[in-house]
Amino acid sequence: IQETVSGTARVTGVGGLTIFEILSTLSKNNVLNADRLILGPHRDDQKLLELIKNNLPQFHLKSEFEVAEKDRLRTIFVYERST
Repeated sequence: IQETVSGTARVTGVGGLTIFEILSTLSKNNVLNADRLILGPHRDDQKLLELIKNNLPQFHLKSEFEVAEKDRLRTIFVYERST
């Protein structure tokens, strides 16, 4: 992605490590300018939280909630840019 990512960015439907790779690459390329991130990992939830905390300090966890998907509960994480 070469375009600047701004506003609210949503990444869902993939694993937590893949979500982090996407965000990390955007950040390294200086195009991650979103004010809010909505993340829905299919696995590696806790690892994703740890990676964001340690590597993307400009974002803080605002809230998390679970949604039902068929016979599973998926956790959705909402991050906001720190001011």
